[in-house]
Amino acid sequence: VFALCEACHADLRIFADGRAMTDRASMEYNAACHARKGSTEARQPDDGRFTIVRDFAEWMSRHAHAVEKFCMFFHSAEEARQYLPRFTAIRGVEVVQGSPDNIEVTAAGVNKGESLLALADHLGIPREATLAVGDSENDRAMLEKAGVAAVMANGMEHIRRLADIVSENDNDHDGVAEIFARLGV
Repeated sequence: VFALCEACHADLRIFADGRAMTDRASMEYNAACHARKGSTEARQPDDGRFTIVRDFAEWMSRHAHAVEKFCMFFHSAEEARQYLPRFTAIRGVEVVQGSPDNIEVTAAGVNKGESLLALADHLGIPREATLAVGDSENDRAMLEKAGVAAVMANGMEHIRRLADIVSENDNDHDGVAEIFARLGV
């Protein structure tokens, strides 16, 4: 049994602990894992581990504080673009894309940049001494807040413009290791 976000037709499962999973392949894999353990979610449709969301905007208006992140994958970049305005219209959330075929939704103020600064504060590291490495829109806040912003060679063009350093190699060919070597880390 798959949960379905009717606003965007993306599969959406919200677990009791606040985790969410949305792409059908992951859901089918997890269902297969459960089946191998002798139990399927189809036999346990209301076991308290997930919620079927019929109206994403309405549900988020009441529960955004309890969710870390929704990461929804669509069949194509075109389909994601079609539904992006529905998510950006929801008040109290941040919406970014990590790739052209996905949409990531978090509560307002929850992003990689705030996480980077919170971790740096916790560890007693000044912002100027932080490094962020990214390649796409979902890395923007982190790159903007880091002391040093490094972007992979194959990063989105508008994200590369945020960089203090751009790797020569892409993220599939040791680009992060290259950045570390260049900085002596």
